Amino acid sequence: MMRKRSCFSFFAGLLALCLLASCQKEVSGTNGQPIPGENLILIYGCGHDNGLSSAIEGNIEQIMKGKLPSVNSSRDMVLYLQHSNSQAPQLNHLYRDIDGKAVCKKIQLNEMQGWDKNSVCISSDTLQNILTYISKYYKAQKNYLIFSSHASGWVPAGTFLPDSYTPVPTSIGQDLGSDWQSVYEMELSNFAQKLPFYFDAIIMDACLMGGIEVAYELKDKCGLLVASPTEILSRGMYYESMLEHIYAEDIASIGRDYIQYYLNRSGSQSATCSVIDCRKLEPLAAICKELFNKYRENLMQLVPSEIQHYYRSGQHWFYDLGHIVEKMGASAAELESFNNALLACTVYRGHTPYFLEIPIVHFSGLSTYLPSDGTPQMDLYYKGLAWNKATNYIQ
Repeated sequence: MMRKRSCFSFFAGLLALCLLASCQKEVSGTNGQPIPGENLILIYGCGHDNGLSSAIEGNIEQIMKGKLPSVNSSRDMVLYLQHSNSQAPQLNHLYRDIDGKAVCKKIQLNEMQGWDKNSVCISSDTLQNILTYISKYYKAQKNYLIFSSHASGWVPAGTFLPDSYTPVPTSIGQDLGSDWQSVYEMELSNFAQKLPFYFDAIIMDACLMGGIEVAYELKDKCGLLVASPTEILSRGMYYESMLEHIYAEDIASIGRDYIQYYLNRSGSQSATCSVIDCRKLEPLAAICKELFNKYRENLMQLVPSEIQHYYRSGQHWFYDLGHIVEKMGASAAELESFNNALLACTVYRGHTPYFLEIPIVHFSGLSTYLPSDGTPQMDLYYKGLAWNKATNYIQ
């Protein structure tokens, strides 16, 4: 199965958090103000009846073996929002107790609207509500989101949805309703709009999220984006060292460790990863707009089979951005300008030689739509994306 998926315990906050968990009472910082700290890390895991429940639980076990904050920490809070099979969604606090034992402790969410066994985790409103709720009690200098579920990049929700439910790529996230028939998804634009505060980094442990469309849609909501242009195997990213790299503000090493893990493993060596600096995307958009307009005729005549692709099973919406620009016929000077802009916003990019049956020969670190392999319906939807508005990719 593919994973088409897709912080801070302070001494003052510790007492509050323990009371919150054990006494099931709402608390806040001094005088009703949010408790301050340095790093808030939220793991948003959506594995409810979508085939990823056990995989996400395995990832949490990997995190629990890593560098968790001490119960007496004065800087970091790690929260895990769990939505797995046959359980009402719940929020947990991850830490090490005074004996060094890893603890995952439930936090009672009193007065959290719509938060019960019927809650839909894959809902932009639920996402907004839980983040807003958390921000009432904890105020961090830096915020990090690790999102884990199914996904399919920028494409409209429901694009790959069959008549009968099976775990297939959807937009951002996928969740099966309590009636076992309703399938819930989030559109990329709704996901971005409903994030109530800025994240220093968003780690997308979800398939096909390493696209320029995704990064550009999130550019005002996060500094760094960790994502894969291809799918992600159900085992997911490498979690053992993830928190340690976040504490050190070394987000690029999250990508490095992920790729190195798959290069070293004896099983399927299939992974791609990019760490994208969303704060540096504007120069890339500017040069792309110039090149798309200048070489539009060539762009529309590109042969799909001659371009590096990242999709499988006929889901032909994901090609390599750099290879497209190269094949359009850009001059050496134009390619240099493009590559300089690309390098500035890709902090890290790595891959295994293959992703399953797909050879990875050209890897710019960002995927994108290919108009010559698109459809009128996809073109129409694409025109509403922020990236297209900035670059005039699809006229």
